[in-house]
Amino acid sequence: AFMQHRFEGLLEEESAEHGVDVNKLQLSSQTDLKEQKQVEAQLRKEQETLLKGLEIMEEDRVRIEREQQEQANKIKSLQDQADELQRTLGSLEVERRERESTLGDKEQKIESYK
Repeated sequence: AFMQHRFEGLLEEESAEHGVDVNKLQLSSQTDLKEQKQVEAQLRKEQETLLKGLEIMEEDRVRIEREQQEQANKIKSLQDQADELQRTLGSLEVERRERESTLGDKEQKIESYK
């Protein structure tokens, strides 16, 4: 009976220690889980911030690309206008020389009549 009683006492003591260990492990697990959830929330917040930044950068890239295309079109248009003006200037200069020549010829004819 003494051995049985002693064995049951040791068993209860061991059971109590085991219960304390289980409680410690549960508490530790809950603390770890809480910390992991905080880390997860922080990482999600950072991810959202990065995604918003990426979205803004993409919008800026599209806007800049569009502006560059518009500027390239304006440059081409101005270059075409400059080329057309050069051609017009050339033809006007030729016409002016022809008129000056014609005028000179007519002046000579007028002088010859005098």
